[in-house]
Amino acid sequence: MNIIGILQGRLSRPPAARLQAFPAASWRDEFAAARACGFGGIEWLVTGDGLDDNPIWTDRGMAEIRALAAEHEIRLTSLCADCFIDRPFVRVTAAERQQHGILLTRLIERSAKAGIGVVLVPVLEGGAILTEAEADELLGALGEPLAAAARLGIRVGLESDWPGEPLRRLIDRASSPALAAYYDVGNATSMGHDPAGDLRALGPVLCGVHIKDRTRGGGSVALGQGDADFPRFFAALAAAGYAGAVILETPAGPDPVAMARRNLAHLRGHLPPPLSRAAS
Repeated sequence: MNIIGILQGRLSRPPAARLQAFPAASWRDEFAAARACGFGGIEWLVTGDGLDDNPIWTDRGMAEIRALAAEHEIRLTSLCADCFIDRPFVRVTAAERQQHGILLTRLIERSAKAGIGVVLVPVLEGGAILTEAEADELLGALGEPLAAAARLGIRVGLESDWPGEPLRRLIDRASSPALAAYYDVGNATSMGHDPAGDLRALGPVLCGVHIKDRTRGGGSVALGQGDADFPRFFAALAAAGYAGAVILETPAGPDPVAMARRNLAHLRGHLPPPLSRAAS
């Protein structure tokens, strides 16, 4: 069943000049807002800024998260480990890489406790994989986290700026049932990739999808205002047999709830029948 969710922080006014921020003052309110908008899920956000203060680390915070999710009938679909944008697995010292692996293992363990089944790990921007040696370093660092994920039934989804086929080869090299791909249609469009072709390669290992729109080479815009070919993308997603959540990662704008409602309506208008029926 395809749940439509939204990334945490996109239902709150973001701090000035920041697109991605944990809504420290309003995370509780976002459960009710998500429900009122018609979303079925929330993707939990863990950023590097304020990392230690995220409520997912404490049992008290965890209990509150689970209670709010139950009260508002919102599923915690996934966890976006955005903290690895500034704590990458490559172009760092061996000691730093080890510490980042330990952090990922802790996030996997906390996700399991929260009932979250997917952990998104970004390997892009400052953490992008540029060489075969860096690919080896990444896979080496993921060894213990992937063992924990496999034991706990968690899938670790790599979000990369690579096209589908080389990313699939990287995932296959790990030989771990826990390693998967997390796809972002807006980022792929901005970089000039072919999302439909990417999904043909990644379909069997796809564990999550971010929905946003971007112009080619440009930033995020409201759905329908960029260059993403959503009809073709969703047709390919349905053909791949994807049954997981689709998560809006759209800009919050000056009125985040109104913007989320608008983007959700636009998304529903482009879902092919099987996905649309499951998500309604």
